[in-house]
This record gives sequence, structure tokens and C-alpha cells, in this order.
Amino acid sequence: MLDQLIPDRPAWIEDESGHNAWFNTLAMKAAGVSRDFEDTPEEFFSRTGDGDLAGVAYEGAMNPFLEVLPPFDTELRKTGFLKLLDEALSKGITAVGDGYVFDYDLEAWHELKQEGRLNQHVVLYLKGNLGTPELTPVETLNEWWSSYDLPGHKAVKLGMGGAIESTSEVLVDGYLDSEATAKESPIPGSWEVDPDADPGVTVRPIIPAEEFADYVSQLDAAGFQVMVHAIGDGTVRATLDGFEEVITAKGGNRLRHHIDHCSLVHPDDFARFVELDVSCTIWPPLNAPVAYNIDGIQPMLKPETWERMYANRAMWDAGIRLVNHTDAPAAVLWPWWGMEASVTREFPGKPDVPKMGPQHALTVEEVIEAYTLNAAWALLLDDVTGSIEEGKSADFIILNHNLLEIPKAEIHKTEVQKTVFKGEVAFAGG
Repeated sequence: MLDQLIPDRPAWIEDESGHNAWFNTLAMKAAGVSRDFEDTPEEFFSRTGDGDLAGVAYEGAMNPFLEVLPPFDTELRKTGFLKLLDEALSKGITAVGDGYVFDYDLEAWHELKQEGRLNQHVVLYLKGNLGTPELTPVETLNEWWSSYDLPGHKAVKLGMGGAIESTSEVLVDGYLDSEATAKESPIPGSWEVDPDADPGVTVRPIIPAEEFADYVSQLDAAGFQVMVHAIGDGTVRATLDGFEEVITAKGGNRLRHHIDHCSLVHPDDFARFVELDVSCTIWPPLNAPVAYNIDGIQPMLKPETWERMYANRAMWDAGIRLVNHTDAPAAVLWPWWGMEASVTREFPGKPDVPKMGPQHALTVEEVIEAYTLNAAWALLLDDVTGSIEEGKSADFIILNHNLLEIPKAEIHKTEVQKTVFKGEVAFAGG
């Protein structure tokens, strides 16, 4: 299709999730990719019946294309970063953790800090890996950090999984129709598991267990905080295994290594989060019955597994520190929509749509805490921001109504009238 639409130049269209992209034949040639590419559970392509590439790259298979994309100059990157940061200010966001910062982003962040143009607390998570087991050497990460004047503290982002809808996340109980998944999944091969385990477990964590624990240990020793992308409960468990080895050896989670998304956590692992003091960063809009959930995720899961998705209530009650994030620009920057979804488990503004897992709802007060105190804690900023108290930065917002007094179904209508950062008005609404 892309060959027909764009026949005269390489075409590359990346999905907003960052987990897959479409390409035409000229892009494939530019990236040096052919049908001989060896698919693995971490990097694979859609294919025709006879094995030719069919135009979709998944996870790590995107990397050869990313390497040959035309460069964006520093000024264009600065413009892009500031547009997103300004939009965040308009939504009341005064602290940002930017996951997957590449080496070619660093000059732009350096200049923005030098020029005094950052009106938020910013933490940059440098790329540790991207869809494959290939890891950025700790020496290289240290060189990146020390070569620039960057905002925030030393931090790294790792990916231990991909996405449930592409069957690139490990699930403890496997995917729905285990036998069919094992045979028909686009991901070849299998994760070697106990022979008595569910045959639906057809994928493995991206980074092998021993290598992951060793790498996190090196990062911890070098002072890097680690954020890990993990969605499925098997991937979350593998991440906790690696964290546990490092945190136990270090005598505590002093750098607050944490897990991003953890949409599905097995109840057997709740206590481990608490014991290790590892926070779980959730994406509130997914607490609503959006099409992504109903059409993309639910059909992939066994009914009993689906019932455990986004189990915020049980995790909060178990003592897990839940943190809310936006996942922008892979999602719309609209925290109030997600806040209402977390509180009602409804589709905001559409009361006729059935609720999704209402037993997992949080209270307004709890969600506010997850957006403020807990977010600051996860970003190692709780001594600076996250609450209004003497000695901290004067970061706060003024809203058009009181979230604790309005009907829960009205939360998505919240508007920010002012965003104040370090005592200065950084955004003023109309």
C-alpha cells in the first residue's frame, strides 16, 4: 500500500506507541533490510505467506530504519521539546520524566537548560536498550551524561517487554487459546520454561535475567536511576527478580529504580513491590473501556487474566506506591481524563459505555497523591516538589473547580487557570 501511495522515496510511518511502524520498499532498501532478516521474539516483521516482508516492523526490527532516518537539527529538536513542555504546562504538569533520550537529543536539552528555557523539573532517562537485548555500555552512558549540562539526575530507561497486543510481553498464565498462540503468533521461537508450565507462554523478557541483573547493578553503582518498561505480569516479575538481586545487595532501593506501566501485576508479586520499595507507574487513561483495551487487549487474554488488568485498588491496598504518568506523546496529554477514568472506571463523558473493572477504582484523594507526591518520589524530586510545604519549590496549579467537591463524572472537564513553577506563573489560561 505504501509503495502505491509513496512510490518515489523511502516512507516510514511510526505508530504513536513506538512499538511498530510501517515502511515501503525503498525504506527497506535504505535500511539494508531483506526477507533474510532473522526474526526473534524481540525484533520481527509482518510477513506474507511465502515469507516476504509485508511492511510492518515490530519492536527492535524498527532500529535499522531509525538509524537511516534523515537527521533533525538541534533547533528543530528544541522546538519540538518546548511545544510538548508548553502543552504540559497548560495541563498543570510541572515535573517531567522523559523516557528514551537518545544521544542525538542531548545537545538540544543542554542548550535549553543553558538558555534557561525549561519551566519544569525535567529528568532525562537515557536509552539503555531499545527493543533488543543490545545494551548501551555504562561507560557510554557516563560519557553522554558528563559531556553535557543536562537537567535532572543520572537516569536510564530499559525495555524488558513490548506490548500485549503484539504478544511481546510475558504473561504468567499465557495468552488466550494457548495452543493457537504458540503456533500462530508472529513471534517465532519460544521462551524456555518449566515443561509443566502453560504452553501459552511463548515469549521471553527482552533482556536475559542474568544480564539484566548485572547491568542494573552496574548502573546502580554508577549512580543511574533505572526505569523499566514492563506491561505483562511475567515481564514485571522478571524485572522484580533483577531489581531484587541488586536492591538486596545494595541494602535498599536508594536510587528508586521503578517499573513503568505494570498494567498487569500478579498478586503473588504485590508484596515484593512493597518489600523492595519499587514504585509502579501506571497510565490512567487505560483505566477506561477505550477501544485499545476492549478491541486490542481483552481478546488476547484469558478471562481470569483480563479481570486482573489495571488492578489499582488491590495494588494500592497492598501498599504499592502507584505513580501516574501521561505516556505522551504516545498518548494525549490530558491528565484530568485519566484521573476520572481511574476514579470511575468509566469512559469519561460517555456514561452509557459499560464500566471496566469497577472493583479496581481509586478515590480522588488517592489519584491526586499518585499524580503529585508519588510522582515526585519516583523522579527523586520529593525533597523539591510534589507537595506545598515550607522549603519546597512553589509549584502549584489553580483549577476552575474543586476536584473534591464536583461529581466524579465532571473531572474530565477540569481546566487549568494557572500553572505556577518556582513561584512564577508559567501558564495562564484564557
